[in-house]
Amino acid sequence: MATLVLTNEFKLILESEEIKNGLTRKGYATTNEFIAAMIKRINQFDPLLKLKDVAFHDLQNADKYIGVILDETLNKQYNFCVIPPKLGTRSGFLTQQIFGFISNIILKNKSAGTYSLCDKPVIVINCMLDENIAPSATCNIIGAKLVGFNYIDMFNRKVDFGTQIHTLKEFNEIVGKYKDISKDFVISNDSITFKTERLKGLKENLTNEPYYFAINSYPALFLAHREGYTIDISEFDEWYNTSKNNKNIEAFVTIAKKLQSIQPNKKTSTIYKNYLLAICTKPFLLLAGISGTGKSRIVRELAFKSCPEYLQDKDGTMPGNYCMIEVKPNWHDSTELLGYYSNLNMSYQFKKFVKFLVKAKMNPEVPFFVCLDEMNLAPVEQYFAEILSTMETRKHPKIEGSDEINKDIIKTGAIIDSVYFEKYTWKGKDGERMERNEPMTDRDWYFEFFNQDMLSEGEKTQADKYKDSYTLGKEGLTLPDNVIIIGTVNMDDTTHQFSRKVIDRAMTIEMNGGKLSNMFGGSKNLEYLPQEEQKKWQNSFRQLYVNADEVLEAHPDEAEDIVKKVPEKLENINKALKGTPFEVSYRVLNELTIMVGVLLDSKKEGENIDDIINQALDHILLMKILPRIEGDSDMFNLSKDFKQKNNVEYNNRLEWLMNLAPEIKAEEKDNDDHRQTAREKIKEMIERLENQEFTRFWP
Repeated sequence: MATLVLTNEFKLILESEEIKNGLTRKGYATTNEFIAAMIKRINQFDPLLKLKDVAFHDLQNADKYIGVILDETLNKQYNFCVIPPKLGTRSGFLTQQIFGFISNIILKNKSAGTYSLCDKPVIVINCMLDENIAPSATCNIIGAKLVGFNYIDMFNRKVDFGTQIHTLKEFNEIVGKYKDISKDFVISNDSITFKTERLKGLKENLTNEPYYFAINSYPALFLAHREGYTIDISEFDEWYNTSKNNKNIEAFVTIAKKLQSIQPNKKTSTIYKNYLLAICTKPFLLLAGISGTGKSRIVRELAFKSCPEYLQDKDGTMPGNYCMIEVKPNWHDSTELLGYYSNLNMSYQFKKFVKFLVKAKMNPEVPFFVCLDEMNLAPVEQYFAEILSTMETRKHPKIEGSDEINKDIIKTGAIIDSVYFEKYTWKGKDGERMERNEPMTDRDWYFEFFNQDMLSEGEKTQADKYKDSYTLGKEGLTLPDNVIIIGTVNMDDTTHQFSRKVIDRAMTIEMNGGKLSNMFGGSKNLEYLPQEEQKKWQNSFRQLYVNADEVLEAHPDEAEDIVKKVPEKLENINKALKGTPFEVSYRVLNELTIMVGVLLDSKKEGENIDDIINQALDHILLMKILPRIEGDSDMFNLSKDFKQKNNVEYNNRLEWLMNLAPEIKAEEKDNDDHRQTAREKIKEMIERLENQEFTRFWP
């Protein structure tokens, strides 16, 4: 249960004759009726909040339209901003309230090193009694939503407040119709320059200009950062040093400098952020979703970006570090992937997948991508069993002749025994077994699998490095650590369902499509990059950790927090899932810890260990835990006796699980197509359970 705390000043406004008359015209006979309706609207936004009351207090140093939502233990759940129910309220009022609030939060957190916009999510509720909302006010609401505020219109006015805006260009076009934004910023190619023209001659006295600057510039700043634009605030240097007399401008410059320091290298890099994070945690992904959402395409895009020149094809259609394998419905064992020994031919029949692994072995600095297209047309547990098991043997080997660990290499057990690589045999014309006299090197096998005359000079030069290497004949074929296996899957009644064994060993990313307009211009993602950019992408796929202990060793300052907090998070989730087959164990804990390590390696300035753990938990819930869950109401409903015995207030396990999922703020959703958070996914699953009496992760 929660309580909304507002100021006594706001209560006086509600009880004024002007507002009482206006509320009466809206159908509210008393102030209490209006407050009850406000509570109902907020609970519709967040049903788990269970808001039950509005309390009025003298909030020290608080604006009279600012409040907080507290739970029953007085912990803050939301920051709150009320647009009061005044008739004819000017649009600038909304600007002043919301963006003045932003400035206070930024400056309050400045000394603590916290650079997120707010310490808790913000709900803005518009109680204005006017029938219509002016276009300029609409622009203000759009700006607030773009920086992550949750907007609720008390009277459900049917206005699309910028839900279609996702890019800086779109924001610039729609806001530019109603506001003079040229005074505040200029966009040029891949950079955005913020201007001080509006602020010239600014006095210490109250003025609206800094608010107008804020409502235009904050959304532009955050959109530009998410899209990788260069942020230029050089014009502020002289002005800021001589005229720093307004909290809004001081806060803006503070957050702009912080975003400059953590800016992404490429404008498009955020599109691939989730894939890179998953791959660096474990190089086996499942891309799930409806047909036509670009699942196999994204694998090709990653290959294009990391393909060196000597592996590039002349036509620019199929990178040499990419292999498409179309899964067939009749696959019931691993022979179509790993091959088999033929007594008829007296030799081992190597398949496309195996040959590609040998090619990857010859090029250890380059990531190689295997796309198993329509992976679940056949039972994955049957044809992929050996590979699933081999993946679990990944480890850093010891340096030969030493007890020291080689952290630059990850080794696995063999998926094809060395006996099949010791010598090359074939069936002669007369049916006799023929055998090559000399043992074959790794290079010999590579040239056997790929016509030497068809290879580029660069490929031959690279292969020459292995002319004296006999690892295939001595160790067999292991999974090279630069191979990334990605399966594309459609979850419908024409395919096989995944067992929890498979989901437990993969990183699942749901792809159900984004904005259709994002398709245009996407062909540029299937082009080779300059050499310098190739190397950046090649390095971005490197996996540093295979077990949790390695993360603790790499991050000793955070080790104590990781050991204490990460298992506790999963133990709480297991409490919610206890008695179901969906509880998680050591593998999920290990990979959650690895993901924490990966995020720590690229930690942004100001992020603390709690932020990192929450980000990792959100991803792990989506990638490994929620895909395991399915069942009917009997599976998830909690009995009255259970709730009393365990002191649980939730009606079912999914509500409980949703409460355990971390709150991910809007500024962390930096994908143009909006990455769904675990909370949002669980909410979707709850709605499916209520409507159909059955739910699962997959749509």
